[in-house]
Amino acid sequence: MKSIVRRVALPIGAAAVLGCSGFAFMAVNGVPESRAGAGESAISGYNVSNIHYTYVDSIGNPHLNYIKSVTFTLDHQASRASAQIHVNQATPWFAYTDCGSPDGGYTWTCSNTNSGAAALAYFPGGAPASDMLNVSAAQ
Repeated sequence: MKSIVRRVALPIGAAAVLGCSGFAFMAVNGVPESRAGAGESAISGYNVSNIHYTYVDSIGNPHLNYIKSVTFTLDHQASRASAQIHVNQATPWFAYTDCGSPDGGYTWTCSNTNSGAAALAYFPGGAPASDMLNVSAAQ
């Protein structure tokens, strides 16, 4: 009778010990807290003000003033900005993408770093007939 109890009790006891230790190891495995999901919020634009242009006189043609940079102020802080200038129907849009902000994202100065005069927006005769400024900014 003792041998039957040993033969049955030993495997049952071993199974119980192994089963409990397996649960103990599973309890040790942890996953750090994280977040996932989707949300929505309104997207609104920026108000641009205090627009100032820096001109460079054309070498060899004093009747053309090239725009080297444009400075503007945004009503909200931005982490990056760029500008494009369009003088009139006969000219393309000129990109001013070398931008920096001395005050943390409110006032921006954007330059055209291309040294070629053709890459800079120009005003024939010193004053624009019509011009457009396109400012792109992101929070």
